[in-house]
Amino acid sequence: MLTTEEYAELSARYCAPTHLPIPIVIHKGEGARLRDIDGKEYIDFLSSFSVANQGHSHPRIVKAMIDQCQKIALCTSALQNETYPLLCKKICDLLGYDMAASMNSGSEGVDMAIKIARKWGYNVKGIEPDQAKVLTVTGNYHGKTLGPVSGSSFSYAKDGFGPLLPNIGPNVAGFEVRFTNLDDIKKAFETSGKELAAVLIECVQGFAGCLPTEPGYLQAVQELCREHNVLLIADEIQTGFGRTGTLMAYQHDGIKPDLVVIGKALTGGLYPMSMVLGSKTIMTQIHIGV
Repeated sequence: MLTTEEYAELSARYCAPTHLPIPIVIHKGEGARLRDIDGKEYIDFLSSFSVANQGHSHPRIVKAMIDQCQKIALCTSALQNETYPLLCKKICDLLGYDMAASMNSGSEGVDMAIKIARKWGYNVKGIEPDQAKVLTVTGNYHGKTLGPVSGSSFSYAKDGFGPLLPNIGPNVAGFEVRFTNLDDIKKAFETSGKELAAVLIECVQGFAGCLPTEPGYLQAVQELCREHNVLLIADEIQTGFGRTGTLMAYQHDGIKPDLVVIGKALTGGLYPMSMVLGSKTIMTQIHIGV
């Protein structure tokens, strides 16, 4: 077996520098514990960035994965299968939504939510072509694909990747809308409410330092969205599935977003998957091939 130093050398040589990992080489994970190649154990408080809410290698999830793979591991979307409709029904029933769409990653899930919101903005709200805006707030992290990056307020996430997507971000109203600042978001609705298709927000910001919204903030944002006919999109990729003490973080505030993006703990770390959930009216704005 290679040493920690040798693995570090291989990583530096062959792995693109998308992350800066701690110099520990993990060999095994079980429950809340990780074990490195030298046999040293750690408690995984990071939970693999909120993926392993159920614990690493949960035997029930592992068995379900093995059982399915022994039947069929992949079925093209050109055909029906006996598993996917049941999954969509279970998740919709669990969270109280009509329909779900699935992608491979949280970033792709956010991209899909942006597409759905824009389509809804044109078809239902009547926003002029190519004018739909999606408002985010400062300090957000919604992923690493072009859509979420375009909506970021972090310069290092955007610099050198232009041209970015237009009409998405914390400054689409002409000024930066600060996280959990109600006066800012009220002003954004006053100046750009007609062009706003959606507000995209984390109930608890993760990348910015585990920052929760102020009490009453999300209820006020939802009321503004309803008043101005704007969709509220909750990014629950990191906070969903019990991470904050309720099944979804938005449930602490007694709201129901128009669209919810879930991922990470959705599959217990054994399979890359995300989902967007919403009402039938909203979700049927997308069509075959999108």
